[in-house]
Amino acid sequence: MDISRLLFRLGLPEELADRLRELGYSTVGSLVTLSTRELAEILNIDEDSARRILEEARRSLPFEIRDLTSIIKTREKPRFTTGSTGIDSLFGGGIPLGHIIEVAGEAGTGKTQLLHQLCVTIQMDEDHGGLRGRAVYIDTEGTFRPERIIQIAKYRGLDPKEALKNILLASARSFAEEYSLIMSTEKLDSSYKLIVIDTITSPIQAEYGEDIVTRRWALGRLLSALREISSRNIAIVIANRVIADPNTGEIKPLGGTVMAQSVDYRLMLYKAKKKNERIARLVYGLDVAEGEARFRITEHGIED
Repeated sequence: MDISRLLFRLGLPEELADRLRELGYSTVGSLVTLSTRELAEILNIDEDSARRILEEARRSLPFEIRDLTSIIKTREKPRFTTGSTGIDSLFGGGIPLGHIIEVAGEAGTGKTQLLHQLCVTIQMDEDHGGLRGRAVYIDTEGTFRPERIIQIAKYRGLDPKEALKNILLASARSFAEEYSLIMSTEKLDSSYKLIVIDTITSPIQAEYGEDIVTRRWALGRLLSALREISSRNIAIVIANRVIADPNTGEIKPLGGTVMAQSVDYRLMLYKAKKKNERIARLVYGLDVAEGEARFRITEHGIED
């Protein structure tokens, strides 16, 4: 949990988090070394508020010793199908809940198509690879198309109207809007098992331009919030843009090390020579090896 989220839970203003960061207290862990009086003096708040902050900070840093078999069991997350057996195999049997998955690629490689399809496949029953879950779609580029959901749902044997009802759509055009929407998902019930963002870096790039330091800070805030939400056994799938390395020409996702160190799986999408055919390459994953699969984009969605 980051400091902003901790203060948000306590109903305290964001300005306090900014003041702490300016003084070098950038993590919740760094706060627990302070006394109640010291924190009150630093933030110019009463000692009761300072005590509440420290108590919440200490509760958020549990220390636990477990044997390895229990750790393995807790990491066995439910998975749901992407609708492509090839892509499913890259993830060891489908998209896992409780993790952050990045899908990156150039325009036209199928990122948005895949995100639309996941919002449908999560709703299917277990016999067909789904989890009977609902989804949240945060659209930052105006790319969401309900007509596409209807096409995919019909092909997958779902009632199109019900499929649409089971997807919450929200639009964000600024970092503040995107962050607020992410935070608001804490209020959703357990039927919501998937949150997708298309595209996570767009508002940050548009708003902060060449200010690299602020861009990194903003992206870190988003990913930290998403990490906390994923711990509630929710799959987080984020689309990301790419850029060509000026020295090597290699295509790389935006976000640099901030992004790379925050996601659990990175799936890169590429165009193939054949029309409508694409290549999905898993660059890395927590529990799976690198791999590659081919898929097609059709009127029915994504298929092998």
